[in-house]
Amino acid sequence: MLTVDHPGWHAISCAASHQQEAVPVSDSGQHDSMLGERRRVMKVLGLAKNSVCAERLNLFWNKDLSFNGVVVDLTSRCNARCRVCLADAGPTGHTRLGKQWLPIERVEIVAAGGASLISRGLLSRRSFHIVGGEPFLDVRRVLETLDVARKYGYPLLTTVTNGFWGKRIDVARRICAQLAAHGLLVLGVSWDCWHAEYVSAECISNVMIACHEYDIMVSLRLLSCREHSECNMLDSICEDALAGAYSISSNVPSLTGRAAREIRSSEVVRQDSVHGCCSDCLALYVDPAGFVYPCCSTLTECEFGSFGNTSNCSLASIGESMNKSVVLRVLAFLGPAILAKLLRGMGYIVSGADKCELCWRIFSSRDMTSALYRVLGS
Repeated sequence: MLTVDHPGWHAISCAASHQQEAVPVSDSGQHDSMLGERRRVMKVLGLAKNSVCAERLNLFWNKDLSFNGVVVDLTSRCNARCRVCLADAGPTGHTRLGKQWLPIERVEIVAAGGASLISRGLLSRRSFHIVGGEPFLDVRRVLETLDVARKYGYPLLTTVTNGFWGKRIDVARRICAQLAAHGLLVLGVSWDCWHAEYVSAECISNVMIACHEYDIMVSLRLLSCREHSECNMLDSICEDALAGAYSISSNVPSLTGRAAREIRSSEVVRQDSVHGCCSDCLALYVDPAGFVYPCCSTLTECEFGSFGNTSNCSLASIGESMNKSVVLRVLAFLGPAILAKLLRGMGYIVSGADKCELCWRIFSSRDMTSALYRVLGS
């Protein structure tokens, strides 16, 4: 059993599993027991034979989860406090975690654990992604983390920034030269009307130009709202910077975490689609306090989304625990809408405009998370 310092998914699932006494099963009865458990879960979820495609059910029962690399959140601090921030970061740190930096010793443990999962088939991409907060508040830590990732054989090294350090082109060039020398391949740059309150378009342009000069691929990541489209934001970036971009993507924010508290739904164009599953967007995300989550998006801001902490559990054992979790497997292969339907049948009120928002509303509630583990088991 994992022991964690705050009530994550695994702690809740362990409590649920102790409510039922384990009964030894003989080898000859194991197959019947497995079929019985499958029928029980199907009944609890309300899944008629024709309600979910056979392929999805087959994956749910038989396929291992596959994580798209390791994501290390170096710090809960950021120079900005954007209303849309997924990480709930700011100058004073995270609302729940406070000011935190993940020690380089812990980064090494995480990198080693992720490398061991490659041989077990649970890590589909050998990528190592550095996030924040704003990791470039300490460039030295970013460079040290890149060195650790290279030491353990990760070929795809990426990070993300708001580009505040691009005020001067010479500084941007010096930092990009260091990043290239330490193996960085891709730099994600966040740019939208919310970031623009803290970072200028000139900073973004300088960072993108410097990256292009040092053969670092730039992925410009835009978020749009009703008043500021992606075209408005692109118009503020110089043409030379845009010409050197490796990719430019646009999305609308999910109203989760801080965004749910500080952004009105009327400010954004809602996707209104809760269908779909999460199997293609799983990742082993480690926050600055060492807690491990199965994605680098919504679940990282759910108090009960953690499966353990790297201070007392290896990343490999936590990954294996995730793979065995019925609740997580439903989320990954069948989608959060299935879980929401189950919860509504139990009397809970839960809704969301998209699958990320729906997931956040479910797993930020201890009551709903506990209820799922009680009926589905650990």
